[in-house]
Amino acid sequence: MTHRTSALALHTSEEKRIAAYGSDEPTWPVSVRPTTPLSDLNLNWTEKQLPERERTKHVHRLHPYLGKYIPQLVEVFIRRFFEPGMTVLDPFAGSGTTLVQANELGVNAIGYDVSAFNVMMSNVKTAGYDLSVLRKEVADIIDKTERGTDQPNRLLWSSPRRCSSSVTDNEYLNAWFAPRALDELLTFRQFILNYEYEDFLKVVLCRAARSARLTTHFDLDFPKTPTTQPYWCYKHSRTLRAYTNGDEVPGALCGGWSAACRGVPACAYPCGSALHQCGQPVRRRRPRGWSNHQSAICRAN
Repeated sequence: MTHRTSALALHTSEEKRIAAYGSDEPTWPVSVRPTTPLSDLNLNWTEKQLPERERTKHVHRLHPYLGKYIPQLVEVFIRRFFEPGMTVLDPFAGSGTTLVQANELGVNAIGYDVSAFNVMMSNVKTAGYDLSVLRKEVADIIDKTERGTDQPNRLLWSSPRRCSSSVTDNEYLNAWFAPRALDELLTFRQFILNYEYEDFLKVVLCRAARSARLTTHFDLDFPKTPTTQPYWCYKHSRTLRAYTNGDEVPGALCGGWSAACRGVPACAYPCGSALHQCGQPVRRRRPRGWSNHQSAICRAN
């Protein structure tokens, strides 16, 4: 087998159709220097060479953002054109990828964005934290939420206590979230203002709400109608279903079809980024073929 044939065997079907994914070794960011010729840069990384866990490392997976570029691309150009102490300006900061990578490399960064949420997310990703305080706040708000929504033997589709402050008449929320998930999300929200790292917890809540919606795990970006029936997961070749009456619901739950289907590490759970950041990863996995969008809160073990 030739070298090129061996290289192509590592490509996905789509990558094999694109000539740019040849046998040449791609440029690794750590190798780039201010003197590296631009003509020497090969930024055509394949899925095998740069897996998802590397493209969404640490805070880059805190919250999804449609269309963001991978941090390795930013790192290449910061290493090529900037040195520590210099300043990079990003007028379309988006989810803060450039700001984070500049932070990593000792380069000052200023970002602008028309979206208030993007500004908050970028600030959360680049802020300094007292990790002991952050750990306590995350653990405390999750504990309060669990105690505030705890009902013995409560099932997925059972409604919260009518006296609960999380009861809402909002049609969208009631259509897109199972009652138990909605109860947890709204209860979590009402406690946020009590903490120092308020914005951090807001991003955690947004991530949880996004993943806890009643939709297929592969259609989180553009869901059109709520999904409440079992569906075929074409990515994993099996049927997923929600918990129903008679199912035993685990004690430490995370929202979102994706975590259930993929069995991913803690930082990929809806609020796993917060727990992962605090050094308390969630290690429980859901049974194969079960979804877990019934709950939006996960607890550190």
